[in-house]
Amino acid sequence: MAGNLNKFVNPRFLKAIDPMLMRQLFERHFAGGAAPISFDDAGEDHRGLLAEYFNQLVNDWSEGLVADLHCIAELGTWHEFYNLSVRI
Repeated sequence: MAGNLNKFVNPRFLKAIDPMLMRQLFERHFAGGAAPISFDDAGEDHRGLLAEYFNQLVNDWSEGLVADLHCIAELGTWHEFYNLSVRI
């Protein structure tokens, strides 16, 4: 299962993802401003903060966040499989 999460730690992914999409995901799991990353400061290096968060042990991540990341990874895998099967 942890293998599915490797893509979220991958620097290429972190460079490509829109930090505001990650903000929505973090806000979903850290209510009341308890998020480990503040996305409010426009000058902040959000990608660097995401990298720091995802470099922690997976056990230290929010359980709900991990569940959502697994779903996202599965959807990505399904989408890639579907696109490949359509081409065949």
